[in-house]
Amino acid sequence: VEDYTIFIDAGMTASFNSDITEVCEGNEVSFTDNTNGEVLSWSWVFEGGEPATSTEQNPVVMYMEGGSWDVELTVIGEEGSNTMSLSDYITTMYMPEEAGEIIGSEDVCQGWEEIYTVDIIGYADEYTWVLEPAEAGEMMVVDNMATIAISSDYEGAASLKVCGGNDCGDGGWSNEFTVIVNTCV
Repeated sequence: VEDYTIFIDAGMTASFNSDITEVCEGNEVSFTDNTNGEVLSWSWVFEGGEPATSTEQNPVVMYMEGGSWDVELTVIGEEGSNTMSLSDYITTMYMPEEAGEIIGSEDVCQGWEEIYTVDIIGYADEYTWVLEPAEAGEMMVVDNMATIAISSDYEGAASLKVCGGNDCGDGGWSNEFTVIVNTCV
């Protein structure tokens, strides 16, 4: 017994595109049906999307979680159906995670150089460090490490905080870390 696969010409070829294929989590993607031929109905499947399915011709879908997602469109006409499926068509990028606790010296002396670090922030490809007041010292930042040349003219409390960022925006800030600058002899 031989197996046969019979292909029926549906008189159309399913086709679609979207306004973007890379999106930040929590944002929308607009899909456009580009099928040639007369379509009676549409059946979309959006892996990782909300809604997960749609029967609209040109749906808008929200992606809430990071990952790579398949999209499938089946069009139905009078003469049959046709399907277009694209693997990992949509890539959803994660927002950076909230920064953890800053590690370093709480009591420092004027004129000292101090190093402060934070654990690597998930999904961050840049780090923003803030020292307030700015006159407390000069910062040199390399990702999750800030080296502060403590001012020889400043005395008192200062605060330090950090957050991670990427193309989707900034993650949550760390708790403020208090540094006391003392006159040391």
